[in-house]
Amino acid sequence: MCGLNDKVPHKNMRESDKTTVKNILTNYLELNNYRKTPERYAVLDAIYSMNGHFTLEELGNMLNNDRNFPVSRATLYNTLKLFMELRLVIRHRFQGQTKYEACYDNNSHSHQIC
Repeated sequence: MCGLNDKVPHKNMRESDKTTVKNILTNYLELNNYRKTPERYAVLDAIYSMNGHFTLEELGNMLNNDRNFPVSRATLYNTLKLFMELRLVIRHRFQGQTKYEACYDNNSHSHQIC
């Protein structure tokens, strides 16, 4: 199995990982006097509930359809940018397509495109 659309099986994030990343976000927001918005926490929880790589659209669809929590594309983009700065999310660019992945306590793995 190899290709852009193939999901690499990843371990499900444990609840302790979700708690840890939430605490990292909370501490950062408080230290920098940023608002602790429900959107930021909803996006973080959705990301750490997903397995493998995801696109911005897939994340938005999950929040809107599965969680009934619609978030604008701009909010998703800005939130992912913040999470990348905090090293909670990593961005991958595959042959003209951008995908993201939760990366806290994530074992390194390689990406092969056939």
